[in-house]
Amino acid sequence: MQRFLFIIILVSSIGIYSQKQPSSPKEPSVPVLGTESLDSRGEPEQANKDSEPKKRDIRVTLCDGRKVSGKWNEKETEIHFTHIRDGIRYKKSIKTTEIQTVRLISWNAEPNKQEKEGMSYKMVPSKVWIQLKSGEKFDKDKGLEGTEYSIVTVENKNGSATLYTLWMDLLYKDGSWYSKLEKLDPKLERTDCHPDVIREIQFE
Repeated sequence: MQRFLFIIILVSSIGIYSQKQPSSPKEPSVPVLGTESLDSRGEPEQANKDSEPKKRDIRVTLCDGRKVSGKWNEKETEIHFTHIRDGIRYKKSIKTTEIQTVRLISWNAEPNKQEKEGMSYKMVPSKVWIQLKSGEKFDKDKGLEGTEYSIVTVENKNGSATLYTLWMDLLYKDGSWYSKLEKLDPKLERTDCHPDVIREIQFE
């Protein structure tokens, strides 16, 4: 009888011990990364109203003097550029809402490819002048790099028009250009421009 009771107590003790054993540790769950979109600098875009395009009143002057006014969807809230002051190159960041005028001063001819009649070039802005609403001015180098002003779409009562700050041109073997602009060595900066190209952007 004592042996039978000892067996019962032993089995009960084993059962109680097994119930108190800690469970095996679980593997930590792996966090799921969000699929947030990145901006042009590879940084997460803010999921708020500041990251949404804003409509601004704009007036564009073309190289032949024509003007186009309307609304423009501005995506960036800040531009980053370098400028030269007293022979020293500075890096600068400014809010786009501070900008009053962007004026294109000159263009560089970037070789594209050899054609049957001559050499084709991509004419891109090289020097740009920026004026803030405060009256402060900057001579920006590297053209429109770091901004969204290379291509501008203006909306008004007539519809929408996409305007450009650059154009493709062809240099004939006799030194003349397809655009009929002044004969100029492609290694030199050009201050005149195609009549349909943007010369100035003003924010109203």
